[in-house]
Amino acid sequence: DQVEWLDRVELEYGNLRTALEWLLEQAVIDKKAGEQALQFCVTLGNFWEIRGYFREGAAFLERALATSEEASIPLRAEALHIAGFLALIMDDVQRAQALLHEGQVLFRASGDKAGMANILRMQGNLAHAKNNYRLGRRLLEEALTAYQEVGNERGVVRTRQDLATIAISQCNYAYARSLMEANLAQYRAWGELHHVAYPLYHLARILFLSRGDIQQTQSFAEESLASFQMVGNGRLAAYTLSLLAQIHLTQADIAIARAQLDEAMNIFKEVGDRFGTTQALIIAGKMVVAQGDMVTAREAFREAWEQAQTIGALELAVGCLEGAGEV
Repeated sequence: DQVEWLDRVELEYGNLRTALEWLLEQAVIDKKAGEQALQFCVTLGNFWEIRGYFREGAAFLERALATSEEASIPLRAEALHIAGFLALIMDDVQRAQALLHEGQVLFRASGDKAGMANILRMQGNLAHAKNNYRLGRRLLEEALTAYQEVGNERGVVRTRQDLATIAISQCNYAYARSLMEANLAQYRAWGELHHVAYPLYHLARILFLSRGDIQQTQSFAEESLASFQMVGNGRLAAYTLSLLAQIHLTQADIAIARAQLDEAMNIFKEVGDRFGTTQALIIAGKMVVAQGDMVTAREAFREAWEQAQTIGALELAVGCLEGAGEV
């Protein structure tokens, strides 16, 4: 059970961190320790992503990669893939691009089709982060085909989710909804109730953006939030809280919306998610516009604009301009 495993790792994480530090120190004189440290990092990658240890995980991976140059090609390739993913979460697009390219070269050299599909998927997400939706969709469709060819159902499900995020950005809500309904059905068929948080969150976004049934939207978002909180995924819980704040804002429940947005903002800042922080600032600006506080709103949109420019998020920059227009 993933939740049980995550909780066990969290409980022992202080000891695991000490053990990993020791291996990295030994790697200076023992090449085998360097390879063991890299394997350790690959094993912890999922934990770092879900529980929000992005910076620490990325730092450990960088050190392990630097001291394990003679590790097996498949192991280094997978470590580069995870490192690129963490860099992408932290909006370090240039670093993510370099790591994923290096991983792609190794996966291609090893003939690992599943690994190549992983890299294609990450490169599709990278293109999305760089606002190139057409390239992102093409790369993700290639990844989807590759996963299907090797029978990797997990990869298929994750890639459908990535394709849905691009479809949502392009307002192709019907296509995005079909992808997420397929994922929801798959997770339920596998009996993985904690994973339904992902499609439920996106289904809630689709309904909210397309002005669907607001009660259904709120129900999806609240169920998603409960699942993210169950596995301790604070970052994605924060995105869901931001969505719920917008839902309550449309219902004029300002106090509830403010509390949810403040909680989300605190989490985004704690884990270092600049995209989420910028998005929350835009929502905060809209909230105080609704309350008639134009001075505070202007400042929120200005700060969000600066951050959107820093991370190159054009979609968020548009939200800042819309907000400024409201002011």
